[in-house]
Amino acid sequence: MKHFLESLIITSLILVGVYLIFALIEGESSSENDLSSEKPEQIMREAQGLLAGDYIVYDTSRVIDRDENDPTKQTVEYIFYRYLLGSDLAEEIFKKTYDGQKNKQILQTKKFSEESFSLWSYNNDGINKELIHLNGKVIGPAENNISLISPDRNWLVYTDLDDANNPSLVLKDIKEDSVQYFYNRNFFDQGYLRALKWSADSKQVYISRQDKNGNQLPGLWILSTNLRQLREISTVRENDIDIYEVYPKYNLAIGLVNAKIDSKNISQIYLVDILSESAREILYNNTYQIQNPKLSPSGKFFSYSYSGDKMEIWIASLDNPQQKQQNRIVAGSLLAWPKDNILLIDNEGKLQLYNTRAKNFITLAEKREAVIGDELISFKFLDLFTIK
Repeated sequence: MKHFLESLIITSLILVGVYLIFALIEGESSSENDLSSEKPEQIMREAQGLLAGDYIVYDTSRVIDRDENDPTKQTVEYIFYRYLLGSDLAEEIFKKTYDGQKNKQILQTKKFSEESFSLWSYNNDGINKELIHLNGKVIGPAENNISLISPDRNWLVYTDLDDANNPSLVLKDIKEDSVQYFYNRNFFDQGYLRALKWSADSKQVYISRQDKNGNQLPGLWILSTNLRQLREISTVRENDIDIYEVYPKYNLAIGLVNAKIDSKNISQIYLVDILSESAREILYNNTYQIQNPKLSPSGKFFSYSYSGDKMEIWIASLDNPQQKQQNRIVAGSLLAWPKDNILLIDNEGKLQLYNTRAKNFITLAEKREAVIGDELISFKFLDLFTIK
């Protein structure tokens, strides 16, 4: 009896081992073909070294060589940095060199997801497209330079400009590898539709309109992934509102109307309620043009910049936006409002982060004269990325 029990136990262990081996092989095989397997585990692997928080991503450029006979032909080195809010220093994540002495090259960067951005370079040989993760890893070719992937990584929405006479907004189901086209031929003379922001649950993507040069145009649409329908918030175009930002958490969008009437600059900031499709004017100004309206992270305040000889950033309460006690925060042009900070370009050409509580500045980059060597000749703010 004793030997029988020992044999039974040994046989059971062998069978369990064989089952685990086959399960492991099957799991590896299916994971190679299943895009959904890339979701949480692969994202975490790709994001190794990234802490949870808000990252400001920007690039700098400097001339490292120049044609003696033609100074316009320059070899330029671009360095991409990420800065985690609250940290001491920005980290270099990616470097690229373009030989302008051989080819005419143009660099474009766009936000692709909450973890990556697309990098496009145009030269005489064609277009080079790369998808760069925030950890600096080249993930692969970029789908499109105006693409945005959903937070759950199941959907991709992008603008297809291959047919110049019939551009379209495209929704791609990544799991099913299928696409649906939403044509916007009626708008092409004045612009095209492009993805602005996804909702956190990936059920909706908010769509704005831009002209061929990338400038905002009036309009706001919502594309539902469940219904596969594109719905317009009609009050936005009816009031000629250029949408600058959408805040799904509060079902709000903020936009701007700039006009010139009788030689006067008229600026109006509107708050759009997405659920009721109503638009409310929250600020009117007939002296200076206003730029870059943003809502605060709490949704209780809004900020904007005055344009003129010197740019200025102001903050006002949504409860009483026209109050005389509006706060002038600092001189400069506002780019983003992450948590208790304001990201701006000041009037001296510095990319700075201003902490509204501590009232201090951190300089991330500074534009200087174009000289060969270590001096930076320019910088560009890419976007604000959030790692959860």
